[in-house]
Amino acid sequence: MLPAEGMDEALALLDQHQVDVVVSDYRMPRGDGVELFLAIRRRGAPAPPFILTTGFGGDVEQDAARLGIRAVLFKPFEVADLTRAVARALAAQRGPC
Repeated sequence: MLPAEGMDEALALLDQHQVDVVVSDYRMPRGDGVELFLAIRRRGAPAPPFILTTGFGGDVEQDAARLGIRAVLFKPFEVADLTRAVARALAAQRGPC
């Protein structure tokens, strides 16, 4: 696990490490989760699956699905929900066996 305290730090960690899944809060210092997702995609390299957490309702889930974000978890969520979302994201990335 590589924790980051904002978008800039998350992008720097992604430059230094191979990451299997990104789990990002919607709100964070110096950007938001959607901006982080788009910045990762713009880099050109294969992007890891992305899971967004949020305390907001509205169109977040539809917008995230349209962009290709694998899952949106609404706070408060259970650790088991996060574990399942990560497992599904990794399985989808690997493709059929």
